[in-house]
Amino acid sequence: MGKNKKLVSVIIPLYNYAQYITECVNSVMNQYYKNIECIIIDDGSTDNSKEIISKLVNKYGPDKVKYFYKKNGGLSSARNEGLENAKGEYISFLDADDVWESEKISNQLLVLEKEDADIVYSEYFEFYDDNTSKPKRINFSNKNTNNIYAFIAGDPCSGSASSIILKKKVVEDIGLFDRNLRSCEDLDYWFRCKLQGYRFGKCSTADVGIRIHKGSMSKNFTTMYFYHLIVLEKQINLLKEADYSISDNQIIGAIRERLGVIKWYGSQDKRMDRVLYAYVIGVHYFGIRYFNKSVLIQFGMDLYRLFKILSKSIFKLRNI
Repeated sequence: MGKNKKLVSVIIPLYNYAQYITECVNSVMNQYYKNIECIIIDDGSTDNSKEIISKLVNKYGPDKVKYFYKKNGGLSSARNEGLENAKGEYISFLDADDVWESEKISNQLLVLEKEDADIVYSEYFEFYDDNTSKPKRINFSNKNTNNIYAFIAGDPCSGSASSIILKKKVVEDIGLFDRNLRSCEDLDYWFRCKLQGYRFGKCSTADVGIRIHKGSMSKNFTTMYFYHLIVLEKQINLLKEADYSISDNQIIGAIRERLGVIKWYGSQDKRMDRVLYAYVIGVHYFGIRYFNKSVLIQFGMDLYRLFKILSKSIFKLRNI
């Protein structure tokens, strides 16, 4: 990287995660790559986060750990506040309940240079808050980030903004996160980057630790269901504006895959109406073409599940 190492701004959105923030910040400040500013955006926390962060500021210095408090506005709003205060030539995100291995930044910067990429994501491992299970490395699928369709099907990066580093020039071009999105905001952002032609690179080392606990956003199935729908509709509209044909077989296949994820979130809430509504979305855009063999089989199975639920309900009503 040369003697004059470029500054990396690490943005940590925080909301009532006082119990995790020390471990999170320590993992940033213990990076082998030292030219880092750690920007903590407190999104209106009501716990003792401010008190704990003040100790971290005293420990590392106000030039290294920078604290900003704002009225609660959601994750997108907090990340945007961080972006507006970032001075680095590179931007990295870290959720307040996650951690990094010490080589995360240095490994990603090597990939940025070697692959001439604009955005790099890392492999990750999951670990549990209660230490009931050993950390589990996730062997993420090798989806082609050079293909726009992968960003429609899902998130071809490693599923969390905690694994991302990008050049600041990307942010200056793409703009900020969508403040209207309370979830899936990162999926929306990476799609917008890809649509503008920015290059993604993958760091194969698992340097990112994603904490699994009761408060994890990924466990809020209702929120994930609806925001996946919202972001999918936004992506389709952006494709149309960019003169993509949404009747293209590759796009249809990608949207089938995405709607499969959306149906899964509906099923986790045991809401068959939401599951079946995902089929309605597919038919709305593509008509009968939405149904290939596997989707048709799954549709039949979901109808059967709905029939069983309705039958049980009718049986209970008859015996009241």
